[in-house]
Amino acid sequence: MMRAVMKNVLGGVLLVGILVGVAVLYKWSFPTSVPRGDVTLSTDEQGSTPPPSVGPDIVPSTTTTPPFATLNTPYELEGVTVVLTEIIEDSRCPSDVTCIQAGTVRVRGLLSDSEGSSERTFVLGEATTFRDRSIVLREVLPPAISTTSIEAGEYQFYFVVSK
Repeated sequence: MMRAVMKNVLGGVLLVGILVGVAVLYKWSFPTSVPRGDVTLSTDEQGSTPPPSVGPDIVPSTTTTPPFATLNTPYELEGVTVVLTEIIEDSRCPSDVTCIQAGTVRVRGLLSDSEGSSERTFVLGEATTFRDRSIVLREVLPPAISTTSIEAGEYQFYFVVSK
């Protein structure tokens, strides 16, 4: 009986050791620069992430509009005005932590054009349809860090619009 218990305990310890080894190898096997379609994020030596380089499918309607939206500021996207009003959720995995799930960001906003307006909830990586357009919240900055809280005014939201 004691031998069976010891065998099970040793087997469990061995399994945990293998899982930890795989997790360490997994973390070390990825580069610090990760291309994401038209947006590339890279981490510098201090672990901070600079603003993304914005590709051609993120095109504001005027040259004075920044390539990102912020809370409570009208933002023009291909004839649609977006006003983000509330961050509902930011459960992204901090960049300095290994997580089982990536988490997400949900933000409430008002979409409007010449035909009217509609309230929507944007979810990171998911498409929202407004009239004949598909709007995707592609990226949210700054990245989450376990030791730092992000103030509402610091968020930058990058969108992609397609017809």
